[in-house]
Amino acid sequence: MFKKITAILILVCITFTTACSSGPQLMDFLNSGTSSSSLGGITLYLSADLGPKDASDTTDRTPYLGYIMNTTLADAAIERVAQVETDLDVNIERSLENRDLSNLTYLLASGGGDMDAIIGLGFDVGAMSQMYKIFTPMSQVSQYIDIYDSEKWGAPERLEMFAWNGEIYGVIPNYWPELQFSSSDFVIIPNITYIESIGMDDPRDYFENGVWTLGKLEELIPLYSTPSANQDEVVYGFSANDRHLYEMLMLYYGADWAQKDSNGNWTAGALSTEGRMAAEKLHDYKTGELKDNIFFEKVGAQVYYWGQQQIVMSLLHTVCLVETNGLIPIVGYEYGVLPFPSQDGKSIFGQFERNAESILITAFSKYPEETAQVLSAIYEPLAGYEDEEALKEQYNTTLFWDERDTEVVFTLANSLRLLPQATEFGETNIAIASELEKYDATQVLDRFSSKIKSLLETELIPVKETMEKIFPGYND
Repeated sequence: MFKKITAILILVCITFTTACSSGPQLMDFLNSGTSSSSLGGITLYLSADLGPKDASDTTDRTPYLGYIMNTTLADAAIERVAQVETDLDVNIERSLENRDLSNLTYLLASGGGDMDAIIGLGFDVGAMSQMYKIFTPMSQVSQYIDIYDSEKWGAPERLEMFAWNGEIYGVIPNYWPELQFSSSDFVIIPNITYIESIGMDDPRDYFENGVWTLGKLEELIPLYSTPSANQDEVVYGFSANDRHLYEMLMLYYGADWAQKDSNGNWTAGALSTEGRMAAEKLHDYKTGELKDNIFFEKVGAQVYYWGQQQIVMSLLHTVCLVETNGLIPIVGYEYGVLPFPSQDGKSIFGQFERNAESILITAFSKYPEETAQVLSAIYEPLAGYEDEEALKEQYNTTLFWDERDTEVVFTLANSLRLLPQATEFGETNIAIASELEKYDATQVLDRFSSKIKSLLETELIPVKETMEKIFPGYND
C-alpha cells in the first residue's frame, strides 16, 4: 500500500493534474454528424450549476457542472462548454427557472419557460411515474443521444430510474471523471489511520484474500469498538443508515425488490425467504450483541463522527468520496474502500439510490434536438480521461490511497441493481428499518406486506416492463 501525505489528500477535491484542453475528440464528434453542425446562434438555457453567478464572489462555492471551481476538472468543463458554443454556433445560458420538480410541473402547465435541459438533478427511481410528461423521451433525440451507448450514457441498470411509459427520459454523464460514480451505492469506508494506530490489519486484505463475509465484518466490529461511559468518547466499530443497511442485506441474501418466481410472475423480494433473512439480520444488529458497537444515523452524522475518529467503518454513498460532496477525503485520514460483504467473500455488488447527475431535456424546450446535440458534444470525454485505464491511473494517484480501492469502485459501478426510492417506497423502507428495532422480522414484514405488494404493482413492474421493452432480455 502506498501512502500520500495529508496535504495531498486534502487537495484531492481541490486540484487534479491533467491537461485542461478538450482535445481533438470533440471535433471528431462534431464532424461526424449527418447534418450541419452550426445551430445558427440560438440560445439554450440549462438548469445547471454553472459556477458562481457573480465571478467576483469568492465565497460562492457553486460548482461548475459538478466540479469545484478553480480545479483542473472545472477548468476543463468550462473550456468544453466554451468550445461547444464556438463550434456549434450556440449560446449556452443558465436558466433562471427553478429546477425543482414541482416548479417544472407548473412550467409545463403554463406553457413552458426558459429551460431546455436539466443537469445535476438528483432523481429517484419511481419519480417518472408522476413526472414523465415534463421531459422529452430519449427516443425523440436518438440521433444525438444513443441510450445504448453505455460507455457514454451509463449501463441500462443506471438508466432504470428514467424508465416509464415505454420510454427512457434521461441519461448520466458516464464519461466524465467522478460524476460516473454518482449513482453507485453503497461502500464501506474504513479509517485506515485509526485501524493501524490500534495495531490491527488492513481490512482490505480480507477482501483481497476472499474472506470478506458478513461473519468477518461482525468479527471486526467489536474489535474496533471502544465503549465509554461518556457518549462523546465512544468509538463505534461500524456505522450505517439503518435503511441503507437493510437494503444491502437484501442483496447479500440474494433478494431483489422485484424478482420473478419459477412461473415468471413478479414477486416482492422483501417478502421472500431471503428478504426475511435480511430483516432478521437488521433486527439482530439493532437488538443483539452488536447493538452497542454500531452507530445508526443519517449519512451526514456518520461522516462527521468518522472524521472525529469515533467511527471506524461507515456504510456510505460513493458521492461521499467524489464530486462536491466528497467530504471523506478532505478530513485528512487515510481511508479505504471496501464493497459490502458477500457470501463468497469476494464478490462485489451494489445498488443505486438515485442519479445525482441526471441529464434530462424538458418537454417544453423549443429546441429538443439541438439541445441533445449540444449535450452530446459537451459530454464527450475530457482530455486525459478518454478511457478507463486513464481514469484508473488518475484515481490511483489523486483520489484513492490504494489501487485496490479504485478497482472496487469501478467494479461496483458496473454491478448495480435497482434500489427503488420513489417517495412511498423510500418511506416504507425507512419505516421497516425503524420498526425492526422494536419488533421481529415476521411481525414487521407482515404489517407492511400489503404496502410492499402494492408498490410492486404500481411502481416496480411498470419500470421493469419498460426496461424489457427497450433492452430485450433485461429482466432475464
